[in-house]
Amino acid sequence: MKKIIFLAAFIASPSYAITNLEFARANAQQKPLYGELEFSMSGEQGNKESQKTETGGVLSFSDEKNHYMAIAEHVWQERDDEVYKNQGFLHLRYTRTLSKTETGSDNFEMFVQGRRDKFLDLESRRLAGAGYRKRFYKADAKYSNAFGAGVFYEREEATDNLDNEKNNDWRFNAYWHFKSTAVDRLTIENVLYLQPSLKSSDDYRIHDEIRATNHFTKHFSVGFSVVYSYDSAPLGDIENYDLSYGSFVKYVF
Repeated sequence: MKKIIFLAAFIASPSYAITNLEFARANAQQKPLYGELEFSMSGEQGNKESQKTETGGVLSFSDEKNHYMAIAEHVWQERDDEVYKNQGFLHLRYTRTLSKTETGSDNFEMFVQGRRDKFLDLESRRLAGAGYRKRFYKADAKYSNAFGAGVFYEREEATDNLDNEKNNDWRFNAYWHFKSTAVDRLTIENVLYLQPSLKSSDDYRIHDEIRATNHFTKHFSVGFSVVYSYDSAPLGDIENYDLSYGSFVKYVF
């Protein structure tokens, strides 16, 4: 079992309407048992008093035909004795390989997910869905592409600040994951998601994340990531987009 500890996480960590799962899945695929653990703490003293803790993890099991994956994370932050951030996330996914060749595979996947984020006035967002996933890979070129398409049903409930407003919706889900290891010791990845509502073409979400990881040794690597997320119809009076960038250090053992 491989465990990963992030010694330094992203500089900024906003909460996105879409959560990228592909980096974790790419690490976990083809391994019978795989796990990641992450924990960080930070604080401020003086003019401002703030404490922040972040915990998260990934656990997956695989065999020739089946892949089970669970991802969980929680962020808690207090500022001047008031809760500034309280967000949690849990995702469960099952993937079944329908066919496989030397250059690709066809897959069926099902998933359920739950999220809460008081800062964004989101009491809960629960969803369940299914879809088709197609992978293309070529070992001698050291790159791969994965495309997915499906639908999910979503139930949202706002906090008391928005009078517990509720919203139920069907959404189309499409994504593309590109990964390249063509340059020695360097991994380049990009993941793009699109989730339009099936009720209104004006309601859609976009998420794009680019990551570069430099593998200095088998166990030690550093990287940089840029993340952009857009929601055309967010809850309450908040910005439509989030943009973050940052670096990380990773140790695998």
